[in-house]
Amino acid sequence: MDWDWVWFGIAVVLLGGYACYHWRKKRRGRDARAEAAARLGWQYDSADPALADRYSGEPFDQVAGGRTANHVFRGEYRDRAATVFQLDFASSDTGATYRITTVGLPSPKPGVAVSMRGGGRVRGFGLGVKEIGDPEFDAAFEVKAEDAAFARDLLMADVRAWLREDPRAGHTPFRIQGTEIITWRHGEVDPDDLHADADFLCDLLDRIPREVFA
Repeated sequence: MDWDWVWFGIAVVLLGGYACYHWRKKRRGRDARAEAAARLGWQYDSADPALADRYSGEPFDQVAGGRTANHVFRGEYRDRAATVFQLDFASSDTGATYRITTVGLPSPKPGVAVSMRGGGRVRGFGLGVKEIGDPEFDAAFEVKAEDAAFARDLLMADVRAWLREDPRAGHTPFRIQGTEIITWRHGEVDPDDLHADADFLCDLLDRIPREVFA
């Protein structure tokens, strides 16, 4: 008996079984995500290359390339257009994965980025509104903006008070970019928890008068 051919045949069978297992696992994952989207009345796409280069600033600016947008969920949430997707970096130095959530705005507006002070998570805008003029808020949050007047209109007293009090604000940075408001966090997209960050963004927008976005 030619044992070389026997071992070759066994290797082929094992490799085929391994490939089949991963294909089925991937298929089950895709089906589960599509079902989760359907429960919300959303649509699911396994990837959208355009999203990886659509945004600037943290966390998209970590490396010049090698990023992909995967597991994309789109739909209407609380009467606003929403998108949740997974941003993956291929770089071995970064190896990071983020969950990105965006919610649509009524009109395009100048960029504003807000996060807890000291978090280093508001990169992306060259102009800085270091202080809003509210000592308690300024001590807790860092703001950068393309238009200081718009940033102060956006972060009115009621909004500042809410951000100081809401525990989510401490770990949910947000940024206005064009016609969207965006937030991000480390980790993969969980099909069973698509709305958590969208809820925060919608709660924030509900506290801002519509004329601010006129």
